[in-house]
Amino acid sequence: PARGDVLPALLFVDLDGFKPINDTLGHHVGDALLREVGRRLVDAVRPADTVARLGGDEFGILLDTSHTREDAVAVADRVRLAVGQPVTLPGHTAYVGASVGIAFAADASGEPEALLRDADAAMYAAKAEGGDRVRIYSGDMTAAVGARVRTEAGLRQALADDELFVVYQPIFGVASGEVIGVEALLRWRTPDGRLVSPAEFIPVAEATRLILPIGRRVIQQACRDAARWDAARPSDGGLLMSINLSAIQFADDGLLGEIQDAVRASGLEPRRYQLEITESVLMRDADSSLHTLEALQRVGARLAIDDFGTGYSSLAYLRRFAVDTVKIDRVFVEGLGRRSDDTAVVEAVISLARSLGLMTVAEGVESEEQLALLRALGCDAAQGFLLGRPMSADDVDRLLERPVARTS
Repeated sequence: PARGDVLPALLFVDLDGFKPINDTLGHHVGDALLREVGRRLVDAVRPADTVARLGGDEFGILLDTSHTREDAVAVADRVRLAVGQPVTLPGHTAYVGASVGIAFAADASGEPEALLRDADAAMYAAKAEGGDRVRIYSGDMTAAVGARVRTEAGLRQALADDELFVVYQPIFGVASGEVIGVEALLRWRTPDGRLVSPAEFIPVAEATRLILPIGRRVIQQACRDAARWDAARPSDGGLLMSINLSAIQFADDGLLGEIQDAVRASGLEPRRYQLEITESVLMRDADSSLHTLEALQRVGARLAIDDFGTGYSSLAYLRRFAVDTVKIDRVFVEGLGRRSDDTAVVEAVISLARSLGLMTVAEGVESEEQLALLRALGCDAAQGFLLGRPMSADDVDRLLERPVARTS
């Protein structure tokens, strides 16, 4: 039994970024990584504490009654920092993080099942906030986990009932003002007409790996629409169809086959297809990412680094990755003309991309001032609410009928 502020606690540890490593490098590498993580967890606690693997990449740490609440938080921080150190494996250096949830026995009415449930809820709260952090259980977290469970159930039903659909945000040439491409974006409308925010359902789709069948449908639909637009405009070289890949998709062995099948079935010219991968995903394991990118290029797809400037070591790897397009993150575009640092970053990225022969696309353009500065800096293309909001395929048809879009 607990005495005052001295009480047993449970730490629920879930690894951030483990699945892409396990899927890309193989289960033998994943198992070696889990063994090393287990050793680090044991080293981070005291001999009287208990460390157990709960399944997959989840671990539980039961702290004995000699720990105070402050001690439990300190242990959780030690665990997080220990897990976050590079892991040297045969032929690879891997990086993972840890989302840690803490629950105290006194708050769980002494019931083991309640203690595990609360620690699990706190871990999900840590992961929902971006991972690599520690969270202590509070009552509202149970409701949040319940909402996540309902979202997952609804998403599975939406996939079965075809409630998910694709919209397209146009991409304009900055100098010409013409539509040069579109970015495919996933949307979900429930039977009662409610649009579910992508920020609400995309993380759930990724966590449950539902993003794989969903992503397959997006690829197929986008290729069909792009091929139709190309056929309707044979004289202007066609549109660039840009599609985002999540970390789960990027690591999936079936990705290449899915792309080849979709392109073949639609008749789309492969170089009209562009895959967007975020900088952070590419940098998780640069060597593995390079192999995947080379394989994608062999099937003819163009490649874009999304959210450029928000990751790390990107300049050193930009040439090595041999991408075709750099997308300048909206956080820098938003500060154009108002914050000198952001303007300097945008100017540097455009200059670097030009020297490497890469196309630049500015995201999140919302003002004429931003567009004018991008034009002056020599940015190739732009997208954002000023130029065109995400729209249906039918609306893209009507947009393409206009001789010149609204960018000048």
